Amino acid sequence: MELKEMKTERITLREINKEDWNNYVNHVIDADDIYVQYGYEPTPGLIDYIQDPTPEVIYYSIIDNAANEMVGYIGILEENNSIEFYTFKEYRNNNYCTEALKLFVKSYLNGDMTGTKHNEIVGETLSKNEASIHILKKAGFEKEAIGLRLSFDEDSDDITAATGLRKYVYKKEKQNGHEE
Repeated sequence: MELKEMKTERITLREINKEDWNNYVNHVIDADDIYVQYGYEPTPGLIDYIQDPTPEVIYYSIIDNAANEMVGYIGILEENNSIEFYTFKEYRNNNYCTEALKLFVKSYLNGDMTGTKHNEIVGETLSKNEASIHILKKAGFEKEAIGLRLSFDEDSDDITAATGLRKYVYKKEKQNGHEE
């Protein structure tokens, strides 16, 4: 069971296609948002890696209905219920991602997207990414943990960088007041 499209009055979430993915890649590169989106400094290898969507992730394009334009994307890795999202720079601060996240969460948890009901969704973001933290909180996610991602030198195993991360979780039973 796959849900191909979800709608509100203002937005449509549709299964992402190659043209939409290329649109996303161009936006994230042009906006110099690779570090914000992936938590790593841009390298030719990382840029090459993001050219194709990760096969295990369920991706949807966020489309503004009035303009019929892609304004971002949202996706989830079902293996660990880990959500990801991105709003194109020129469409930020217009609640597109919050609206998309609320719609996506409801459909995913109810099993409408995959045929499997889920009890929670996890959102992990850079500690400095206040915009993503704000979106997660507005959509009903609660902070669960703070941590670090360490990067190591391949030759010496020395730590070369540490990135602060925050983990937020949306729990179905907490939102409904009871477990289902």
